[in-house]
Amino acid sequence: MGESRPLRGRAATRFTPQRGGTRGSAFARCVGIVRVGFAAAMPAHVHTQSFRVVMAEVDLSQIHFTAIYRWMDRGWSEWLAEVGHPFTRLLEEGPGVPIVDSRCSFLARILIDDEITLQTRVGGIGRTSFRSKHRFTRDDEMVARGELVHVCVNRATREPVPVPAWLREAADDEDVPPDVA
Repeated sequence: MGESRPLRGRAATRFTPQRGGTRGSAFARCVGIVRVGFAAAMPAHVHTQSFRVVMAEVDLSQIHFTAIYRWMDRGWSEWLAEVGHPFTRLLEEGPGVPIVDSRCSFLARILIDDEITLQTRVGGIGRTSFRSKHRFTRDDEMVARGELVHVCVNRATREPVPVPAWLREAADDEDVPPDVA
């Protein structure tokens, strides 16, 4: 058969001939594979960073809502860099990945000098779109969660294009809700 490559998620099933001379189902015989066990799923990449809330990020009500969106942008940028496609490379090689929808839920007050941990992952991969998911915690308490929906486009024509293979490989197979990201 062809070259072996890592498998992921529910599809992470390695097929090899069974012991005892049997070749498995008619389908497996037809395509030359028989299910024996499971390959380890390739883990999705998760970017994690911690930071202190500073004066510029608060107002009289404490955290200013725009700070969360800046933090999501930073998490997305760092995630890209960690998987080998920093924004500078993405801008050179494409595709464009404009944000077409965004949301954030504030679950607890965030105050100046709080130490926040941000986790960013990518999931919800469609044909031309995907989601960056962001989870904000303080001492293991989730204080906010957010999600950005990106669409891959040809930067010259702005027409949708398929999500690149490198992004699919580093993303979650499942559409993990941001509250468990």
